[in-house]
Amino acid sequence: MQRVGRLFFLRPVSFCCFVLGISSLPPLCFHRQRVPRSLSSLSRGKTGSLSAENPPARSMSRHPAVPSPLSETAKRMRDDVTARLTASASAETKAWFENYVKGTKWLGNKMPETRSAVKSAVKECDCLPSDLVSVFLDLMFSEFCDVKLAGMLIFSDHLFPKVSKDDAIREALYPGEGGNDILEKVGIIVNDERAVNDWSTCDWLCMKCISPLCEMHPYDRAEAGRLVTGWSLDPSNRLWKRRAGHVSFVNHVRRGETETVFGDGFLSRVVSACDAALNSSERFAQTGAGWVLRYALLSDRPTVVEVLERRGPTMTVEGMRYALEQCKDASLKKRLMALPGKGASVVDETARGGLRGGGGPGQSQEAGGEEKGGANKPSNKNSRKRREDPLAGAKAGEAQGKTKNDAVVKKRKNS
Repeated sequence: MQRVGRLFFLRPVSFCCFVLGISSLPPLCFHRQRVPRSLSSLSRGKTGSLSAENPPARSMSRHPAVPSPLSETAKRMRDDVTARLTASASAETKAWFENYVKGTKWLGNKMPETRSAVKSAVKECDCLPSDLVSVFLDLMFSEFCDVKLAGMLIFSDHLFPKVSKDDAIREALYPGEGGNDILEKVGIIVNDERAVNDWSTCDWLCMKCISPLCEMHPYDRAEAGRLVTGWSLDPSNRLWKRRAGHVSFVNHVRRGETETVFGDGFLSRVVSACDAALNSSERFAQTGAGWVLRYALLSDRPTVVEVLERRGPTMTVEGMRYALEQCKDASLKKRLMALPGKGASVVDETARGGLRGGGGPGQSQEAGGEEKGGANKPSNKNSRKRREDPLAGAKAGEAQGKTKNDAVVKKRKNS
């Protein structure tokens, strides 16, 4: 009876079940159950846990196939461009480029030959705008950098100049809802090692394609800009996609046009993208962020200085030097240059190519590229002025004839 009373007063539910003869019910756990050690550790951040420090592995969804299948006309144009570039290639130019951008392969064409091949192929094949876009996507997967550049010239020379006047071109460049389909495809390209695996190709893609795609967006330029800068904020992206997320806007920052083109607050977003890029000690992550920050410093000094002060101890000397190249405050420059704690620049094994200055036959040089002799060679006052425009090399070659003519005219007037 004493036992029954204890059951009644202390365990009323169990007593009712006993009286009613219900023995198959699962235990009603009003008291703490013993949890196996291996399971309880999941909530404590231990090895194999699902805590914030150790989130579950994210499944990677497959991207749509890029490049997409080509029409017969597009195939004919692709083959025509490749054949023309092969015919005009020079062994000397090939050797120069492959020495300038280490680890890359070139057929051996300077900018004028590449541009001429594209122009002739476009005229010969008479492709639809959608075919031109498909050829660009296909050529980006060539093993040769000058063939990739030919694909980019299709964009810059034969599509963008007419986008505001030609509905077919606008529809080809900005299809689908929101018009960001092509930007997403370019994002896939720049994140694919078969297409982009060196700083030269990455920066050409930024200047020739990504930047104008955002600036000339017919629906929402601000959203396009946010989409691209988001590439830098995602640490799972490859080095080159993270770099493209802010380098694509370096000319807008340099000209002070970020707010005008992409809306209020966009400069802060670009600076945040550079800040995120500085999480990595990879050489081209550091130099890409420094390249953009040097111009952002002129527009928003307090924010950029705060970033450099906070990131300084983990930045490379090269990255900090890039960021301070436009700084006129000697005391600030001296103080910030004393912060980097890793000495010479760190070269990532997957980041092909080097910043070897000196320019070349029709080749662009990254803005702020180091003088001839290597990236770690200190600059001096007598050094040749660094190029700030990554398209300067190409433009210089094209403008050479015009410069000579202007000089002749001036000389005649003076005489």
